[in-house]
Amino acid sequence: MISASHSPDNCVPNADGSCSICGDEAIPGVVQNIQSKSATAQVRTSSGITTVAIDLLDEVSIGDTLMIHLGFAIGHLALGKSAVVADPGLVNADKPV
Repeated sequence: MISASHSPDNCVPNADGSCSICGDEAIPGVVQNIQSKSATAQVRTSSGITTVAIDLLDEVSIGDTLMIHLGFAIGHLALGKSAVVADPGLVNADKPV
């Protein structure tokens, strides 16, 4: 979703030519730990453990694979035959944080 004050017409690309606000990039991450009080979760991505906001999603459980954009979980990724995971190691939720 693009906010009313930010549109492609006023996009300011960064050094690599992309705009982090209107870009369509999300990365998968597996939930390792949930902090209900702050509506955040620690997730394992291909670049390590990171904390993301989960308040945009109705339900999140440990082991879920989420799509993450700019520090926000924006959806669930259903792993199946048609799913593509950048790092197969991401689906191992048994790894300790």
